Amino acid sequence: MSLADRSSTCRSRKVGGAITTPEPPRTARTPTELSPGAVSCHHHARAAQNGAYPQGMPRLFVAVWPPEDVLRELVAMPRPAVHGLRWTAPARLHVTLRFLGQCNESEVEAALSAADLPAARVTLGPRAERLGRGVLMIPVQGLDELAAAVTEATEHIGQPPPKRPFTGHMTVGRFKRDPSPGQWPPAGLPTLKAAFTASGVALVRVEPSGDYVTVDQITPS
Repeated sequence: MSLADRSSTCRSRKVGGAITTPEPPRTARTPTELSPGAVSCHHHARAAQNGAYPQGMPRLFVAVWPPEDVLRELVAMPRPAVHGLRWTAPARLHVTLRFLGQCNESEVEAALSAADLPAARVTLGPRAERLGRGVLMIPVQGLDELAAAVTEATEHIGQPPPKRPFTGHMTVGRFKRDPSPGQWPPAGLPTLKAAFTASGVALVRVEPSGDYVTVDQITPS
């Protein structure tokens, strides 16, 4: 699938009394592609079992997808081989604003549509670094206010928001085990300096297969 395929058929959404720009289609972003009666919510996510969601509810999170030009820069970054490090597939690169766990999609969509979501100027870089023991990430600045607005709008839905401050980052790799002595940091560790304006927040569903599907795209005010 080409990068242009991500901008196929869209539908408009009414937010705050005004018609927003069209949103991206509900298209799965698979790891091999470059494209990215109400049921009460659970407060703890559980992994999907036997190819089906428990009680019919998927895992959801709210994110910002990078635009096509930034995605191309991310794809072009060097990815040196490091024992124990698995690089993130390009189609999965995003910035998580809020992880919700298992809950009702319509409830989240309604909460986000009613929220006052500010526009955000996002900057990535300057280089990849470790976050804790398990994550290799690129720092992201400029999303604090948008993340706070998303959290405020959805704090009654899904998992309770974490008490720690928001740390803007894009996960570009995960460590299955600590690198061998002398392997970290490796030569050619990715560097990046990119910026873009967040054109909206995406409500993303995690399929039982692990694929990501954009359920809805809500444009900031």
